[in-house]
Amino acid sequence: MNVQRRIDVLRIHLLATSRLSQRALDYSIKGYEFGNLDICSHVCHDEHELREHHFRIGQLCRQLMTTTVTPSDFRFVLATLRLNRAFHAIYRAAVQITQDTTIFLKASPIMKCPALDRLGEFVNCAMRLCIIALFKKDAAHAEMVLQSQGVWRRCELVFDHSRNNDYRMEAHDIYALAIARNLGVIAKQAHVIADSVLFWLKGSDDVPGLEANGQDALNLLFVGCSTNAESAAISP
Repeated sequence: MNVQRRIDVLRIHLLATSRLSQRALDYSIKGYEFGNLDICSHVCHDEHELREHHFRIGQLCRQLMTTTVTPSDFRFVLATLRLNRAFHAIYRAAVQITQDTTIFLKASPIMKCPALDRLGEFVNCAMRLCIIALFKKDAAHAEMVLQSQGVWRRCELVFDHSRNNDYRMEAHDIYALAIARNLGVIAKQAHVIADSVLFWLKGSDDVPGLEANGQDALNLLFVGCSTNAESAAISP
């Protein structure tokens, strides 16, 4: 198989991996938004297929790194190694969201939390922008995602603050924090994807400023949810 053919096959596997990760994320978000176990059950169906693509991508990248390629193609191979790990991490986080949702639904109905839904939509949008940037070679979309880096950083702060405090939390508040943590993981990986795309397209790793809408979504995370430490949990 010649170099160009290997790169074309690599793109096909990468497209499949991104599609499976995006689908898992869609189902996981809809599962907790609608409190629906049937939707949740779809998330884990593609795990074997994802593992196959993950393995094949690694194999092709190793082969291409020992072959003479253009600078752009070499950057693409390096970027793909990061992308492969990122999409796999997104899939795992989506599965965890689904598992948390399933456990909670079996115990009690999920209370609506509009800000958590909003955060999920924001993260899902960032993921879609990443995929457009990757397969349309669109640096502008990747730069938009990089501007939302504050989302996952604030998610980490919210989770760390709640974990390190002694106040007693209601079960649905613990569940909301678990979902927020995994959405933060996904937002962080979307940032990695966008950064990798820019490295491939431009050889650049510059990071623009923070995205205000993402900050607002997270600051309002517990609006509509009855947590005991609402203001403390979302303070920097």
